[in-house]
Amino acid sequence: MMVPEKKVWKRGNAPITSANAVKAIKRVLNQFLIKPNQMYNFLSTENRDGISHPIRKLIRVMKITCFLIIALVLNVSAKTLGQTVALKANDITLKEVFAKINSSTGYHFIYHLETINTVQRVSAELKNVTLNEALDQILLPRGLNYTINENDKSIIVSKSKQAPSRVVPIPIKGKVVDETNNPMPGVTIRIKGGGIGAVTAANGTFTIDVPDQSTILVIGAIGYETREVSASGPQPLLITLKQSVSKLDDVVVVGYGVQKKSDLTGSIGGIKEKEIEQSKSVSFMEAMQGRLSGVQVSSSSGEPGSAVNVVIRGTNSFNSGTQPLYVIDGVQIDVNNGEAASSGIGSTALANPLSGINPSDIASIEVLKDASATAIFGSRGANGVIVISTKSGKNNSSSLELNTYAGVAWNPNHIAVLGAQDYANYRLQNGTADGNYAIDLNNDLVFDVVKDLSNVPTRDWQKEALRDALIQSYNVSYSGGNAKTNFLVSPSYLYQEGLIVNNKYERFGLLMKVNHNATTRLKLGANVNLSHALGSGVASNGGNDVRNYNGLIQNLILTRPVNAPDPTQLSLDPDGGAFSNPVDFAELSYKRSPLSRVLTDVNANYRIINGLNIDARAGAVMTFSKNGEFYPTSVSWGFPTNGLALLNTSNSVNWYQTSTLTYNKRFAKHHSITGLLGFEVNSYQLESFRWQGQGFDVQSVNPLDNISTAKVLPVPPSTDKQRYIRISEFARLNYSFKGKYLLTATLRNDASSKLAVNNKSALFPSVGLAWRVTEEGFMKNQNLVSDLKIRSSFGLTGNERIPAYQSLATLAPVYYSAAGNSSTLGFAPNTIANENLTWETTHAYDIGLDLSLWKDRVTFTADVYLKQTKDLLLQADIPS
Repeated sequence: MMVPEKKVWKRGNAPITSANAVKAIKRVLNQFLIKPNQMYNFLSTENRDGISHPIRKLIRVMKITCFLIIALVLNVSAKTLGQTVALKANDITLKEVFAKINSSTGYHFIYHLETINTVQRVSAELKNVTLNEALDQILLPRGLNYTINENDKSIIVSKSKQAPSRVVPIPIKGKVVDETNNPMPGVTIRIKGGGIGAVTAANGTFTIDVPDQSTILVIGAIGYETREVSASGPQPLLITLKQSVSKLDDVVVVGYGVQKKSDLTGSIGGIKEKEIEQSKSVSFMEAMQGRLSGVQVSSSSGEPGSAVNVVIRGTNSFNSGTQPLYVIDGVQIDVNNGEAASSGIGSTALANPLSGINPSDIASIEVLKDASATAIFGSRGANGVIVISTKSGKNNSSSLELNTYAGVAWNPNHIAVLGAQDYANYRLQNGTADGNYAIDLNNDLVFDVVKDLSNVPTRDWQKEALRDALIQSYNVSYSGGNAKTNFLVSPSYLYQEGLIVNNKYERFGLLMKVNHNATTRLKLGANVNLSHALGSGVASNGGNDVRNYNGLIQNLILTRPVNAPDPTQLSLDPDGGAFSNPVDFAELSYKRSPLSRVLTDVNANYRIINGLNIDARAGAVMTFSKNGEFYPTSVSWGFPTNGLALLNTSNSVNWYQTSTLTYNKRFAKHHSITGLLGFEVNSYQLESFRWQGQGFDVQSVNPLDNISTAKVLPVPPSTDKQRYIRISEFARLNYSFKGKYLLTATLRNDASSKLAVNNKSALFPSVGLAWRVTEEGFMKNQNLVSDLKIRSSFGLTGNERIPAYQSLATLAPVYYSAAGNSSTLGFAPNTIANENLTWETTHAYDIGLDLSLWKDRVTFTADVYLKQTKDLLLQADIPS
């Protein structure tokens, strides 16, 4: 309620405390009623003074009534004015403070708008102080006065006409920095024992009013040790915070948000920037190898840039993909090896579609393992989730960094093989000798003695085809910003030679991020991650649909060590078309596979009220890939067909939009909740092209530059296009009681265009519970166990990672016989419709234990889990 200001308002007297109320009651008993030792006489009905019994009875009733009224008034006044107030305010308006006090005490405020509109915002933390003490600390330093009216429980606020007599605040200024002398924004400053608080600005500075110079300031921030500093020090105070040794304060990035590690109910592991840098890995996937329990990382081959397979807690599916979901700065990416164009022959090694992500740009990697952690991602989290956070700039700072390293890789194990003479003996003894290796003494077409090859050079293909491979990495990072904006620009370059000659891998990268505080409520951000990876050199592994299954590595051992007696045989297909000279195979063949990726994201976060935020982000991930291979007649893969050329392209577009509403609330001192509601839509499209040609009369010019020179097309050129859409709604609730009993509950509804009409959507719930035993009273008086947490979870996750349109009937092109021995192109049924195609569902159970000893010097984590997958999706052939 608001009324015009009065000219003169006076504050009331000091509050009547509970102790004062008791003393007042005793005085009333002594002066106006009776003394305690006269209680018997007071209640007696004898007529000692001649007053009639009815009159004496009336007087006694009046005395008792008077006593009860006075006691009741004093008691109510004591309870009202002695009532305690708890308040936590962080840079809020005085009007918001009044609303908080009203909700906790029932007192309403009367004031003129002009009185409070010009005063500074309030940052304070009050614990169990009286109403008068609370009003003194909040209003008096701001030049305001107040009067409490008990009749209607109102508080009248006005401007002070004179300097406040109760409190003369002393302004204390200071600055908070970290161990590297960088300013720390958002650090909480408060008076020890409660009272006024402040928060450091973007440049680390703060100003706080204290009652006197002996005041102790408590300075704290998440992840840093809390410090206590006297306000009497030289000003401005310079306060340095050290990072906390405890890992429990670490902030972990989870699905659609962050949590303190101590508050987790799910099974989550992670590695930080320092460990990633120490690994010196080309791919961030390789950096995880051997560092996370339950995470298996394996490479499809030793080729630079080859695909890496990551499996979290075992394989869940036969045919629907086993790779986890990757979340890079909030952008969700399903690994699809089809994004990296490949011929599919000649090598079992696939290119890694995520190899363009530079490990030097990564700040942390978190691996979500159990259903409590992954169910918020629904069907996309069935195989686990890997959350990647890249580096960002810092406010009010400027930094230029150059990170580079170089190394050499070599083959540590040389396998002993036969020399030229030994090989000739071998051929004679197994009956496969010819005139190159043995002599027929009597012309009976049977070779009798081995030929002398002591003057013929021995070819050790391991030494000739393998080399010491050089690797070089360069990364420049420039970051900075002012109080409202920070940015980061990070270009990078990687050059890696393969152990096989004429094999190499190059990667060019550029990360750009900017974050801007448009207002005190609105935050904007954008990031662009560009990468271009180029792999060149033939496959080191064997493969299908080629002259033989062997690749370069196998041929290093199997190829004969001598080209005798005529070196011109190198231009032919040695040993009857079985094996090529490995060196010629590597140097004369051609393979080049560029892959470009563009990741864009824009996001906005708006604080509606304290604790309630809405976050929206949108963007796209695009890939462009091309693979070209040519095997000339001089190598075994091209010899039978007079040259073999292959050309493949693959382009994908993945766009998304995610909106979330998050609410944080702490109430009744011991209860804390965080609620999340979200909506998400995702569309993915992949287009590919395949071409193969044979029979090239002119091979001095690469036929891939002019594919029309091919005389034979063994298969018709083909194109393919697939598109699918997902729409999701999800919710999560985190609840904590006293920080020791934790609950996480999630529910997600996913709808996918891949599945049958009646099965497109499904619900995926999960629940996780945790008990922090070390927060119990019986664990306080010990120094051995610094943290002990028991947790359990159960949840459902789905999977529909199958090609699109599997629920529909499809047609395939075929050739039909026509008149005149000709053929006509037509279509025939290829697959039948499946109206029962539904989600593959995994039921996941987990019980875990987190234990830290001796102030986190020793940490131990153990999990027992069970995963059961039902309704497996499998491509099955049926009788036609």
